Amino acid sequence: MIQLALVEDNSSQIKSLIDEFSSIDFIELGICSMSGEEFLIELSNSTELPDFALVDVEMPGMNGIETVIKIKERFPSITCIMFSVLDDELTLYNAIQAGASGYFLKEDDIEQISQHLKQVKEFGALPFTPRMALKALELIKKATPPPSENADSILSQRELEILQLLSEGHNAQTIAEKLFVSFHTVRKHMMNIYTKLEVNSKTEAIKIGLKNSWLRL
Repeated sequence: MIQLALVEDNSSQIKSLIDEFSSIDFIELGICSMSGEEFLIELSNSTELPDFALVDVEMPGMNGIETVIKIKERFPSITCIMFSVLDDELTLYNAIQAGASGYFLKEDDIEQISQHLKQVKEFGALPFTPRMALKALELIKKATPPPSENADSILSQRELEILQLLSEGHNAQTIAEKLFVSFHTVRKHMMNIYTKLEVNSKTEAIKIGLKNSWLRL
C-alpha cells in the first residue's frame, strides 16, 4: 500500500484529487493540506509519515518549491513530487534543486500517476511522466560539470555502473536484468551508493555523479 499526501491550495482541485485517488486500491490517502504551512504542521503532529507528497507548485504564501525545501530539511524520508500546470524547464530545474524527486502535470491521468508511484515504490523508478522526463534529460544534457573528483575512491566499479544505468532512466528491476543479478542485489548497491554519497534519493546521487563527471551523457 502506498501512503500518499496531497498539498493543493485549490479546494475543487483537491476534492477531485481525493475522489480520484480514493478509487485506486493500492493508494491510501493521508494528509491533504491546502497550504505548505498547514502541511508542515500536520506532518509534525502525525504519527505516520507518507511515502510520497504530491505538492502543487503555485500556492500563495509558501509556494510548492519552498514547501519541498522545508519538507526535505525536516522529513527527508518523504519523496516529494511536484504537481503543476507549469511544464517549463526553469520550474523543473528549481524543483529538482529544492529536493523534488519527480514532476507530474495536472493534465496527466490519475491512474497513470498512480502506476508511476507504484513503480517508484516497488522498483525504484523515477517519478516523471514521459514529457517531463524528456525535459529533465534536456536539463542534464545542458549541465556543465566542474572538474571531477576521483570516483574510484568513493564508489566501487559495480556501484558506478549502477549509477550510470540509473542516470539513463533504468529502474532497479531493469538494471538487475541487464547485469544478470537479483533485484535485491541492485537495491543493496543503490543503498550503498546513497550512504557513500550522503544522499536520500537517486536524483541526488545522479546530480553528484554529473557534477563530478562520473557519468556519460
